[in-house]
Amino acid sequence: MIRGSEGYAFAISGKIDGSSRGDAATQVMGGLVGAALHANPRRALVIGLGTGSTAGWLAGVPSIERVDVVELEPAILRVADDCSPVNRDVLKNAKVRVAIGDAREWLLTSRDTYDIIFSEPSNPYRAGVSSLFTRDFYRAVRARLAPGGIFLQWLQAYEVDSETVRTLYATLGSAFPEVETWHTKPNDLLLVATVEPVAHDAAVLRERLRQEPFADAMEKAWRAAGLEGFLSHHVARPSFAPPSPARSRGRGPRRTPTTGTASSSGSREAWAPTASSTWMKCGG
Repeated sequence: MIRGSEGYAFAISGKIDGSSRGDAATQVMGGLVGAALHANPRRALVIGLGTGSTAGWLAGVPSIERVDVVELEPAILRVADDCSPVNRDVLKNAKVRVAIGDAREWLLTSRDTYDIIFSEPSNPYRAGVSSLFTRDFYRAVRARLAPGGIFLQWLQAYEVDSETVRTLYATLGSAFPEVETWHTKPNDLLLVATVEPVAHDAAVLRERLRQEPFADAMEKAWRAAGLEGFLSHHVARPSFAPPSPARSRGRGPRRTPTTGTASSSGSREAWAPTASSTWMKCGG
């Protein structure tokens, strides 16, 4: 754990992988975007505990009955405990269950289904992480979603080249026909993936966003309020990255466990100053 100007941060193998304040816009709102868009979310799965903010704030949604968290590294439990002032004391929340293990195995062996699944692993160029950005992984996620379920994928738009971002869009699109693009903060993308189009009912959303924990979370994490503040983080409809005929026939670019595309190309750009250029190349 490291204490700095943006609150507590934790490092894995020398790389900062999360900050209690600096990443709150993503960690707090990433899951809540899904909860706001879903008609009646009752069960959620969070892949990666981190500071605990995603699970803690999701558990605060009145309709949510249970939040399962799968975390690979046991030491992260200490991180979440230290960050209890900002994660709504997640480890003591009776709605939250934390399991130590591999998220891929969990998805393949579990019989549970979820209304919301949020995946926020480390950067895809990190060793071992790219397996959470594969077609097989996304198909396993889809199999664990209940009807009307929403999958949310955090994606960096920094320290990564544009071709990797395109490949990740294509891979996600090979499992989910509908992929909306949101941003939680500059250079943090949130891909909202569903089987059917997401209904954006302005009246329903406006009323929901007046309620807690949405209103408090938006004010603290996004410095925004209401429907307009919420939708200001919406970047693009699914037509931004539609499934191409070539991809649907299995010939398009996609990330598979054997190609190494995401991890290898991403690592070449890992420390290059490409944040702005990557986003512009991808159409933002």
